[in-house]
Amino acid sequence: MYTSARTWTTDFVILKVESKEVPGFKNENGKAAMWQATFASPSRQEYRTYTYAIAAVPPDIYKGVVVGGPEPWNGTYTRSAMPIQISEFSVDSDAAYQAAARMRPPG
Repeated sequence: MYTSARTWTTDFVILKVESKEVPGFKNENGKAAMWQATFASPSRQEYRTYTYAIAAVPPDIYKGVVVGGPEPWNGTYTRSAMPIQISEFSVDSDAAYQAAARMRPPG
């Protein structure tokens, strides 16, 4: 998704990343069969939603990266839409998940 977003514009910011459910696949251990990310471009004043799925499940889920159409965005950040700086991440997602799972209280 990141590579596709860079093809669209180089000034994008990541507003949201979330895992999604795919019928027939189980999300566990910090891994998901489908991810959705929202990238916004301050210079274009628009955002796009990108999805990546490991398998196709017709009629709505397509394998690979799917790019949504542009939507207007005024560049305003809200509590639910703050940009994520990729440079702030230095830990592999699998390692981060394992560390978080060890810190979770029992129960």
